[in-house]
Amino acid sequence: ADTDDDGQSDDEELITPGMDPLVADTDGDGMDDGWELLNGLDPQDTTDANADADGDGLSNAEEFTAGSDPQAVDTDDDGLSDFVELNATGTDPANADTDADRMPDGWEDTFGLDPLEPADAALDPDGDNYSSYSEYRVQTNPLDGLSVPEVPIWGTRRGNAASTAHVKIETDDTDFVQRWAVEFETGGFSTSYLAVAGNKIHMSTGFDSEEYADFAFSLADGEPLWEILNQSADRPGPPAVDAGIAYTVAVNFGRPSILRAFDAETAAERFSREIDKEDVSEFVVPDGGAVFVSARDSIMSFDAVTGDLNWDTQVTDGDNYSIQPAVDDQHVADFSAGTFSVLDRDTGAIVFQDESSFCSSGDVILADADTAVVTSRVCLTVYDLQSQSLIWEQLREGEVRGVTTDEKTIFVADYAGVTAVNRSDGAEIWQWTSPEWANRGIASTLNHVFVSTATETFALDGETGEEVWSY
Repeated sequence: ADTDDDGQSDDEELITPGMDPLVADTDGDGMDDGWELLNGLDPQDTTDANADADGDGLSNAEEFTAGSDPQAVDTDDDGLSDFVELNATGTDPANADTDADRMPDGWEDTFGLDPLEPADAALDPDGDNYSSYSEYRVQTNPLDGLSVPEVPIWGTRRGNAASTAHVKIETDDTDFVQRWAVEFETGGFSTSYLAVAGNKIHMSTGFDSEEYADFAFSLADGEPLWEILNQSADRPGPPAVDAGIAYTVAVNFGRPSILRAFDAETAAERFSREIDKEDVSEFVVPDGGAVFVSARDSIMSFDAVTGDLNWDTQVTDGDNYSIQPAVDDQHVADFSAGTFSVLDRDTGAIVFQDESSFCSSGDVILADADTAVVTSRVCLTVYDLQSQSLIWEQLREGEVRGVTTDEKTIFVADYAGVTAVNRSDGAEIWQWTSPEWANRGIASTLNHVFVSTATETFALDGETGEEVWSY
């Protein structure tokens, strides 16, 4: 029991000399006993009320009244000290976003916005067609019309090396019109994955079991720019592009697969090397001077210019080969044979592994420096990279066909449609039902989610899931 409701039980107070279980503030200094103990103060010392434990300019008693932490200069970590929030901005030192407009108080104050006015999130003070909230999301200056997000290349099967399938730009659904269309013979097989870099679209197409070709088309008008016939593969892999070089893996059965690199502008070959591994994935990930390829039980890194092997790390003993590693500035992540593996991207050393998931193998997304999202046919799993632990996992009712994520939301495509879930806890935000089976084609921007079926492509409002366009 806690008769005086001070946060300390009666038993704890009774066994402590001088404490009164019937008085919430034993020493009468204006701060409850439990709060003082929780924050390293003495509930029997009246003088600590006027002290300033964290040196932020507020007394401990003022911090108690404000609900802030007497041991932290910036309780809510919003970029403003507790003193400034109470005495200058009028914001809540225990709430990073006082006006609930999804922009931290400190960021708003830095750029002259009003942290007490939620309406300014939708304003565009610099006239660059990006709202203040959007500029916060991509960390550009909302007061500088030239400070806008750059459109990145769509360099891999899932957009970028981290595999987020997310582009940090705003898209205008009133400007979604067909620019051009190209038809070509595929011989019954073609890859559905494209890479877009600079002014080119790259793809690979198989004609029969003995021959396939790599293509480049003009992004402006769809005109073919070059074509390379290749007879060295049993299964063609889609191209991936980085730093002006296109890469493909020609997967072979019973003989070494081939990692190839060629100039994205001229199609001149840069290098070609064998990978003598079982079940090499056709999905290659080039990033920052290295090329990452997965096989049945291992992840490999190659020099992006020479093709020389940097490292080769075995991550499992199982037979479920990795689909595609995800890569960021520090890590390479993989999920196969029920094992989530995080490697050092420079050395290939295993940073940590986790085998607590119910699922076997799937795609990994490095959503940010702290979070990884893993998808398999029936699972959605989120890991904390800092604590090296599984945060939450869902068994999905429908087969997962594709996933994209922004900084807060995971968008999951299955045969029924698209579901948006909160990245922190998996809670459903909205659901959109597709008129026909959705496929693996899903991507997102700051304000839209794009998903395709066998015959149509849809744009959904990222906040509500409302269908705003289709083709």
